Amino acid sequence: MYTPRLKVWKLREPNVRQEFAQVVAESKPEVLETDNVESKWNAMKEVWKKAAEQVCGCTKGLLN
Repeated sequence: MYTPRLKVWKLREPNVRQEFAQVVAESKPEVLETDNVESKWNAMKEVWKKAAEQVCGCTKGLLN
C-alpha cells in the first residue's frame, strides 16, 4: 500500500519557506497555551505538520 509523503523538499524555495514560516507563526498561540513540555512538543509537531501539508502538499498515490 502506498503512503503519501509530505513534499518537504519544496521548503528549499524561498517563497515556500516564507509562507511556511508565516503559517507556523500564526499558530504560535496554540503552542503557548500548553502546560508541560510533552504537550508543548506535541503541539509544535502538529503545527509544523499541518503547515507542511498546507504549504508543501503531499505526493499522490500510485495509479493501479
